[in-house]
Amino acid sequence: MPVLLLTLQYHVNNYLSFLMTTVTNSMYFIVAFKESGAVTPVFVLTGKDLLLDVLSPVVLEEEDEFRWDFRPNKKPNKKVMRVSYDHETKIFGRYKGRAVISLQNYSLHLRNMQQADSGLYSAFFGEDEDELVGEYSVTVQDPVSPVELTVEFASNSSDSCILTVTCCTRVSDHINSILRCVNSTCSLNGGEMSKVTSFGASLKVYLVDGTITCSHSNEVSSSIKVMEEVQQFCQTDAVGNISDTVSNCLSSFFSPLFSQVPNEAIIIVPAVTSAVIGAVALSLCFFIKCKSRCAESITQ
Repeated sequence: MPVLLLTLQYHVNNYLSFLMTTVTNSMYFIVAFKESGAVTPVFVLTGKDLLLDVLSPVVLEEEDEFRWDFRPNKKPNKKVMRVSYDHETKIFGRYKGRAVISLQNYSLHLRNMQQADSGLYSAFFGEDEDELVGEYSVTVQDPVSPVELTVEFASNSSDSCILTVTCCTRVSDHINSILRCVNSTCSLNGGEMSKVTSFGASLKVYLVDGTITCSHSNEVSSSIKVMEEVQQFCQTDAVGNISDTVSNCLSSFFSPLFSQVPNEAIIIVPAVTSAVIGAVALSLCFFIKCKSRCAESITQ
């Protein structure tokens, strides 16, 4: 089975740590190697597997035992598993069928991690099991929800165009940003750029080379929407566009009426009457159009 191995070296509080992620066709492991006495943060996606190891070799002498403990957030310690000097292994409680211990290096493999598995994992060994050889702060996170990105025309001035950008998740979190475009160059010019969502994820909007990006991410997953050439939303011919919309609307409204008039009939209407009819028709047109858009929004 092909395995992709990525190793990342980094420093935390003046000690050396290694984070190794192993990806296979069916499993996802996070392995942390660290010096004894320091807590290493580890993040894992809900439903994936977790592998924790110790830095120094563990040699059990007679009467010695090795164990992994788990302390849920703000709750008492729970035993995960214990290994005796003669390699007799015992797995406790909810970890039966989910936890596997390596008798070569005493690494802990936990299957199907859930949010209830978030907490502090500690490894001890010795006659009194008091020597700490590994400690990990584990956080299990769900994947973030997809995002939606919309860009809308707001206003024009003599030298610029203002656009509004909305970046939102499917669980009601959103941010609104403002873009100012001069000629073909746009820049973020106000509003929100980022926020922490109700689920602790990060929601951001950023602009690079005319491309606007909406990003929703946490430590284990991300969702991104991209929209290129946002300056195209600047309606430099906004008046013309409105005229076209009115013209099309009037045409569709009056066509059925005109089709009933005989070809030889000539209708002469005073200018004042025409203006009144036009105003009424225009108002009716916008009312129908607005009602149609509202209905579409509610349906969606």
